Amino acid sequence: MTHDASNQVVAAGTLEARLTRCFATVFPDVPESQIAGASLTSVKGWDSVATITLLTVIEEEFGVQFEPEHLEQLVSFQAVLEFLRGRKDVAPLHRLA
Repeated sequence: MTHDASNQVVAAGTLEARLTRCFATVFPDVPESQIAGASLTSVKGWDSVATITLLTVIEEEFGVQFEPEHLEQLVSFQAVLEFLRGRKDVAPLHRLA
Protein backbone atom coordinates (compact mmCIF):
# COMPACT_ATOMS: atom_id res chain seq x y z
CA MET A 1 0.00 0.00 0.00
CA THR A 2 1.38 3.41 -0.96
CA HIS A 3 0.61 6.74 0.71
CA ASP A 4 0.94 10.28 -0.59
CA ALA A 5 2.30 13.29 1.33
CA SER A 6 -1.01 13.69 3.18
CA ASN A 7 -0.87 9.98 4.17
CA GLN A 8 -3.77 9.04 1.88
CA VAL A 9 -3.69 5.73 0.05
CA VAL A 10 -2.46 6.02 -3.55
CA ALA A 11 -3.63 3.47 -6.15
CA ALA A 12 -0.86 1.03 -7.11
CA GLY A 13 -0.71 1.86 -10.82
CA THR A 14 -0.69 5.63 -10.54
CA LEU A 15 2.25 7.79 -11.47
CA GLU A 16 2.78 8.63 -7.78
CA ALA A 17 2.77 4.98 -6.71
CA ARG A 18 5.17 3.98 -9.45
CA LEU A 19 7.50 6.85 -8.58
CA THR A 20 7.27 5.94 -4.90
CA ARG A 21 8.46 2.42 -5.76
CA CYS A 22 11.40 3.89 -7.67
CA PHE A 23 12.40 6.03 -4.69
CA ALA A 24 11.95 3.07 -2.32
CA THR A 25 14.28 0.99 -4.49
CA VAL A 26 17.06 3.59 -4.28
CA PHE A 27 16.38 4.80 -0.73
CA PRO A 28 15.19 1.71 1.19
CA ASP A 29 15.79 3.38 4.58
CA VAL A 30 13.23 6.11 3.90
CA PRO A 31 9.79 5.09 5.24
CA GLU A 32 7.24 4.84 2.45
CA SER A 33 5.05 7.38 4.20
CA GLN A 34 7.88 9.96 3.92
CA ILE A 35 8.88 9.40 0.30
CA ALA A 36 6.48 12.01 -1.10
CA GLY A 37 8.39 14.63 0.92
CA ALA A 38 11.84 13.29 0.04
CA SER A 39 14.45 15.71 -1.27
CA LEU A 40 18.18 16.04 -1.72
CA THR A 41 18.38 17.90 1.57
CA SER A 42 16.08 15.61 3.60
CA VAL A 43 17.34 12.16 2.62
CA LYS A 44 20.60 10.99 4.16
CA GLY A 45 22.79 9.49 1.46
CA TRP A 46 21.18 11.32 -1.45
CA ASP A 47 24.32 12.33 -3.30
CA SER A 48 25.32 12.53 -6.96
CA VAL A 49 25.64 8.74 -7.26
CA ALA A 50 22.19 8.26 -5.71
CA THR A 51 20.78 10.85 -8.12
CA ILE A 52 22.15 8.98 -11.14
CA THR A 53 20.90 5.67 -9.73
CA LEU A 54 17.45 7.11 -9.05
CA LEU A 55 17.13 8.65 -12.49
CA THR A 56 18.24 5.38 -14.10
CA VAL A 57 15.56 3.46 -12.16
CA ILE A 58 12.97 6.08 -13.17
CA GLU A 59 14.07 5.91 -16.82
CA GLU A 60 13.58 2.14 -16.77
CA GLU A 61 10.21 2.33 -15.01
CA PHE A 62 8.71 5.11 -17.12
CA GLY A 63 10.50 4.68 -20.44
CA VAL A 64 11.82 8.24 -20.44
CA GLN A 65 15.30 9.68 -20.79
CA PHE A 66 16.76 12.52 -18.77
CA GLU A 67 19.14 15.08 -20.18
CA PRO A 68 22.17 16.27 -18.17
CA GLU A 69 20.52 19.64 -17.51
CA HIS A 70 17.69 17.85 -15.67
CA LEU A 71 20.05 16.66 -12.93
CA GLU A 72 20.08 20.01 -11.16
CA GLN A 73 16.28 20.37 -11.28
CA LEU A 74 15.18 16.91 -10.16
CA VAL A 75 16.17 17.11 -6.50
CA SER A 76 12.94 16.00 -4.82
CA PHE A 77 10.11 13.55 -5.19
CA GLN A 78 7.74 16.40 -6.02
CA ALA A 79 10.09 17.86 -8.66
CA VAL A 80 10.40 14.47 -10.38
CA LEU A 81 6.65 13.93 -10.16
CA GLU A 82 5.91 17.29 -11.78
CA PHE A 83 8.53 16.62 -14.45
CA LEU A 84 6.92 13.26 -15.29
CA ARG A 85 3.43 14.76 -15.31
CA GLY A 86 4.62 17.19 -17.98
CA ARG A 87 5.94 14.42 -20.21
CA LYS A 88 3.76 12.91 -22.90
CA ASP A 89 6.04 9.91 -23.41
CA VAL A 90 5.68 8.28 -19.96
CA ALA A 91 5.20 4.54 -20.38
CA PRO A 92 1.82 3.44 -18.99
CA LEU A 93 2.96 -0.03 -17.88
CA HIS A 94 4.75 -0.85 -14.66
CA ARG A 95 8.23 -2.20 -15.44
CA LEU A 96 9.83 -2.82 -12.02
CA ALA A 97 9.50 -6.29 -10.56
